[in-house]
Amino acid sequence: MPFPIKLPETGDLYVVAYNAEGYKDKEKKIVLDLRDGADIKIVAKGAMNENCVGKVSGKKHGQYVVVIQETKGRYQYRFGVWMIDAALRGVLPQLPFVNINQEEFQKDEKECTASISCLTTKPQTIQTTTTSNQNAPALTQNTKVTPPKFYIVQSHFLDNSENDEKLHKWSVSLSAESKGYVESVIWQLHKSFPQPNEICTEFPFRISRVGWGTFKVNADIKTFNNEIIKCGHNLEFSKEGVEVCKSEVLFN
Repeated sequence: MPFPIKLPETGDLYVVAYNAEGYKDKEKKIVLDLRDGADIKIVAKGAMNENCVGKVSGKKHGQYVVVIQETKGRYQYRFGVWMIDAALRGVLPQLPFVNINQEEFQKDEKECTASISCLTTKPQTIQTTTTSNQNAPALTQNTKVTPPKFYIVQSHFLDNSENDEKLHKWSVSLSAESKGYVESVIWQLHKSFPQPNEICTEFPFRISRVGWGTFKVNADIKTFNNEIIKCGHNLEFSKEGVEVCKSEVLFN
């Protein structure tokens, strides 16, 4: 495709150093279109909704809202400005999604400098406003972005496979808001477990175990910005369900 390309002055268009499959690529660039109604496809490798398609559905509280058609129905996700900031700085190994029929460009193709309505590879601003507020301040690539608020989520069910001992089946994972921000989690369990430390590198970073007692599960969470967040969650066995309780991840 020829370069530059004329684009409408609506904002929400970002030039990032990734290829059409969403992978970080020093030789390629794409225009990530996050305008309301833009068609997208999930490309995050190993994600449960990989290859599912959907649309951008505007903004809410400074976050992009996307609606994805998955096997079990339509689901809504939000992506904060931290994700755009990370993509602009090239710290994400892969974007969570790209546009359908995504075009890509060679890095050395001509740069457009005429106006904001043109495609540009110069430093861009990230609009943090909702569509109804056009006067709120914007963030630049060098601005420190507030990370998303997310949780350690626990499930719990009674295990009836043993008659002589009351056992519990439980799991811990990270909530949906962590997707695209967290790179890996090292879970640290009680030393009585055969494998007390386990690393998870794919969202939702879930581990599952069977045991008889509660304890604090510690976690070292590594972000794509190479931050390490040390946190934990106290197991709770008082009720059953896929989300019986959760602990907010507090940043150091």
